[in-house]
Amino acid sequence: MKNKSFVSLNIYIFIFFLLAAPVIVTNFDHYLSIPTKKEQNKTIEQISTILKQTGLPYEIDVSESKKQTKEYGVRVTIVLVRILNGQFKRNEVDTLLEKLPDGDINITFYTKGRTTYIDVLIDENKSITSCFPFEICKIMEID
Repeated sequence: MKNKSFVSLNIYIFIFFLLAAPVIVTNFDHYLSIPTKKEQNKTIEQISTILKQTGLPYEIDVSESKKQTKEYGVRVTIVLVRILNGQFKRNEVDTLLEKLPDGDINITFYTKGRTTYIDVLIDENKSITSCFPFEICKIMEID
């Protein structure tokens, strides 16, 4: 009788892991793809220095940057909020782009009051690989 219950228990455990394994692996894979806190802090510090040196009218929302990096993983996300009224300008994006450290990065630019944004993905060659929303990117001539 003990042998039968042992076999049944093993079958149930096997079925549970057979069904749960993909979920566990997916969550673990996402966790491993998140940049380290050290990498996030280093990138935030580097971009903060660039903003000071260039006088670009943005400040980093550190907590939102870390939150989005954790949520989306793969690359560090930096959230920049404009400190002056008005829209972001292409030359501001270009100025930041030429000074960025090497590596994949996602930068979200917000206007003051966070009414409008653009989200720019940048690869290790400092090239823009994606820009969203497309309408604003098209107006700014960012492909």
